[in-house]
Amino acid sequence: MKKRLLSLMLAVLLLSSMALPCFAFDDIEGHWAQSYIEQAARLGLFNGVSETEFNPKGTMTRAMFVSVLGRLAQIKPEDWNVSYLELMFTDVKSGAWYYPYVSWAAHHGITNGMGELKFSPNGKITREQMAKLLASFLRIEGYTLEDDPNAVTRFSDDASIAGWAKESVYYLAQKGILTGASDGNGGLLFSPKKNATRAECATLFCRVHDKMVKDENRVEILPTSIKLMQSNLQMEPDGFDSLLPDVAPIGVTNPTILWYSTDPNVVSVDNPFDTFTTITAKSPGVAQLYAVTSNRLSAYCTVNVGKPTPIVATGLSYTEKCMLIFGQYVSSPRTYYSSAAQAKPNMVSVSVKVWDINKSTGEKYTRTLSFTVHRNIAPTIKKIFEEIYALPEKPPFHSIGGYRWEYKSEHGVGLALDVNAAENPYVSSESVAYSSGFRPGENPYSIPVGGSVDKIFAKYGFTRGLFWDGGNGRKDYMHYSFFGT
Repeated sequence: MKKRLLSLMLAVLLLSSMALPCFAFDDIEGHWAQSYIEQAARLGLFNGVSETEFNPKGTMTRAMFVSVLGRLAQIKPEDWNVSYLELMFTDVKSGAWYYPYVSWAAHHGITNGMGELKFSPNGKITREQMAKLLASFLRIEGYTLEDDPNAVTRFSDDASIAGWAKESVYYLAQKGILTGASDGNGGLLFSPKKNATRAECATLFCRVHDKMVKDENRVEILPTSIKLMQSNLQMEPDGFDSLLPDVAPIGVTNPTILWYSTDPNVVSVDNPFDTFTTITAKSPGVAQLYAVTSNRLSAYCTVNVGKPTPIVATGLSYTEKCMLIFGQYVSSPRTYYSSAAQAKPNMVSVSVKVWDINKSTGEKYTRTLSFTVHRNIAPTIKKIFEEIYALPEKPPFHSIGGYRWEYKSEHGVGLALDVNAAENPYVSSESVAYSSGFRPGENPYSIPVGGSVDKIFAKYGFTRGLFWDGGNGRKDYMHYSFFGT
């Protein structure tokens, strides 16, 4: 009998304890958001400021808000402790309790901080910031919310809502997540600049939790690879350039790319949370610029900031030439770029001084010719023509052709030049491409084989197109090639 009574008492105690709130905060009794606060605590989204206090009137920091977003997404914080976050947000330090949550939100494009490499983790979040972050989370993570027939259609303080936040504010209002407060004149205020309280945020998150549904039509496509169009850049201080990633496969669900510099004092990233970025050279030195996908695949480009040094390539091996131009060994430079879209970001226009001849008087005069080459060979090309211009015989030039898109051609990678094409023809075994022929000594535009111009090109690693002979009668007298192809 005693055992039965004891068992009954234990059962009653157990049932009683289950009926009690899991989180009994002393300071929320009778509060308008009490039920939401208790629900948020049960869901593990919010903790109290102590074991007995929630502090419903306290304001939320930006770090707190992003951390709750991460809990709502059920992320594993240990997966997001990346070392480079400090290079993107100088005020978010490794080891901070919110560090992995900010990292996750940045990688997924949910937050891009406050500008100037700042996240402002301890800044009090405003109601419009709150709306922007939450709407971004829902859109990027693929959640939908049903419309609410009783939703707010317009706030009376609409004019004070920042342009970057309006779409998010009204999206959440349309879904019944944001309701506003009476303005005393029959309208509703959103109060966008007001700091959001912990009670307001708990309410917001609970409403979203109860309504959000994963989009059934969404097919998650994760990046499988990333590479940059440029692997090496040479820049001068105060110079600008751009970097474009090639992410596979096409149509990834989350195209967010994070950019950071290993040394912002050498080169800085102008738009670190975008699908492409512009960069600014700051001071002489070397830094790597990284691009990181939402699932943390990465690629980098090495940037040398300083006065570019021409490549004196006499005696360099094929591999050494590859490293100078591409930053890696490539099996065939002619096929390094598979399309004009890949090649063009690596090309730059150069202008050089040359001599030409006045056909009427026979006098030589200075002119400027412009053409396009690979950015990493541009300083060398300028140096070549500086030395040619200084030759006492003043060899004349009327045309120089560089980059043009041709797959499986060194012109397609910007590493070959055609000089005075009409007078330095391409000759096949059957025909001569240009009727004027090749008449060095007679025609001043025909460049003598093995002469001073050839020697200067050879000093910087270029081979004239006579290597094509090979017994089948082909010669390309106009063609100077860095890789000899």
